[in-house]
Amino acid sequence: MGELIILDPRTWGHLSMEAVSRSWDTLDRLRVGVIDNTKPNFDNVAQGIVSVLKASYGVSEVEFHRKRTATAPAADEVYDRFGSTADLVLTGSGD
Repeated sequence: MGELIILDPRTWGHLSMEAVSRSWDTLDRLRVGVIDNTKPNFDNVAQGIVSVLKASYGVSEVEFHRKRTATAPAADEVYDRFGSTADLVLTGSGD
């Protein structure tokens, strides 16, 4: 399985950017996972981002996972699957 890096916004003061940054020469054929937290409008924002990534940057695969509720974490299986199948995972909040 590939390396899985989970970024926690509460830890930015403790991590160097070198420890968490990764870049690609191109987004062509990038595989993207999206974890929808079920809050209002996140699905609209995520769909918009995905549309731009596909149309303008050549992203090839997108897999969506919708959580049961905004307060519950995604299942470990989701993180395991995205850790091995996605190059980038989008997750966020709406309202």
